[in-house]
Amino acid sequence: MDVVVTADGGDSDGEGAAALGELRRQLANEDMLRGRVRERSIEDEAGEHLGPLTDALVAALEPGGAFTVLVGAVVAWMRLRPRTEAVTFEITQKDRTVRLVLRRQQAKEYDAVERIVRAAVEAGVDVEAAPQPPASAPSDG
Repeated sequence: MDVVVTADGGDSDGEGAAALGELRRQLANEDMLRGRVRERSIEDEAGEHLGPLTDALVAALEPGGAFTVLVGAVVAWMRLRPRTEAVTFEITQKDRTVRLVLRRQQAKEYDAVERIVRAAVEAGVDVEAAPQPPASAPSDG
């Protein structure tokens, strides 16, 4: 499952990019997310790279709870960033894309993580399926 995370708020693209960089560093502290989150750089309409500004974070997640960890970390981050008005989660799984928005006021509620996860499940996203175990090598047995 791929999850694109964007944040609304701040006065400039540079401030928004800095905020996303801060969020990426926080997400890197989560064991289940380490190495799975990267920055997406701004491109112009022709698809050319415009520079070091980040417009989104992209998380390549395995099923089994990583989405819940991602949402929990984003909620905690939002509670500490009063200028972040909303965060959008664009979840792509197989041939389906679901877009969920978490507003700052919602992030302050005690059940914010549960609500976003429940909304994803209700939209048909399989967020809690256990990952497939690795295939075992045949034994000489």
